[in-house]
Amino acid sequence: MAGDAGIAADELKRCCAAAYQLDIVSALLGESYHPGGLDLTRHLASVVGLKPGKRVAEIASGPGTTAMALAEEFGVRVTGLELGAGSATRAAEAARARGLSERVSFVVADAEAVPLADGSVDALFCECAFCTFPDKARGAREMARVLVPGGRVGIADVVIEAGALPPELSGAAAWIACLGGALPASGYEAILGTAGLRLVAVETHSRALAAMISATFGSESSGGGAGAR
Repeated sequence: MAGDAGIAADELKRCCAAAYQLDIVSALLGESYHPGGLDLTRHLASVVGLKPGKRVAEIASGPGTTAMALAEEFGVRVTGLELGAGSATRAAEAARARGLSERVSFVVADAEAVPLADGSVDALFCECAFCTFPDKARGAREMARVLVPGGRVGIADVVIEAGALPPELSGAAAWIACLGGALPASGYEAILGTAGLRLVAVETHSRALAAMISATFGSESSGGGAGAR
């Protein structure tokens, strides 16, 4: 499968994984790599209804910030799935340093081929990453497959209405910036619904995205039709 700009799916995945392992990304985006930071993560966990002892998978776990916070603050066991081997290794080291190795683990994995058994997790998190999947339908099916009956998925992502981006914002850079593959809210809902995931709640957090853009690029930057949900 190819991305919107004719970029091969494997190339897109490699580019995104490599980019998010760079030190400059951490310096620009902070520890969470997504709008709203841990505050939005905590809110999402509350909406999902996390309870102590639950089994959680995090897709595209990056530096492990979300996985470790969920384990510490909600008493859950978390498996972080991350395509970048360097990111997974550093996340595991950070979890070990915080005494969380018994409750948090990280696996090098493709979100479109999750190495977990059917019905093996109670909840699944994916923050500012689903939009980068070249094959979102396959990724959604994998989410549904690993959930227990009645399990919940918490997704925080960039939403872009059709035609909102100028033509020059294309190619791998746009995908890495969570723009190239972003969809309207209805697009995400359709893909998730086809995979058997029923929409329970949708919230808009555009201010979190605007704040991240401002902090990263300066106050003169604008969202240009993009929002976070």
